[in-house]
Amino acid sequence: MKFCRFFNAVYFRAKNAGAELVCVQLMKSLCLPVLLYAVEVLPLTKSEIAMLNHVLDRAVYRIFGCSSAENTKFIRTVIDLPSVELCIARRLHKFV
Repeated sequence: MKFCRFFNAVYFRAKNAGAELVCVQLMKSLCLPVLLYAVEVLPLTKSEIAMLNHVLDRAVYRIFGCSSAENTKFIRTVIDLPSVELCIARRLHKFV
């Protein structure tokens, strides 16, 4: 819930910048740590990981206005926003 509120605040302030990449960079540097807070020590199920991926998909949809899941997946690869499983694995590796 905090991620959505935080993302909306950042999105509406950065929307006036006129570039989607500004919103993406702010989302990756400010909002993503809020979403992934303490997930490296919590055992998450596949459905919880899918929910977190859906939240990121919705954020990409709001920024770029893409029309299908394939477009969202492609945009996530282009802007280097991997799946939540990969982010959690990276954070767990740093934590250990």
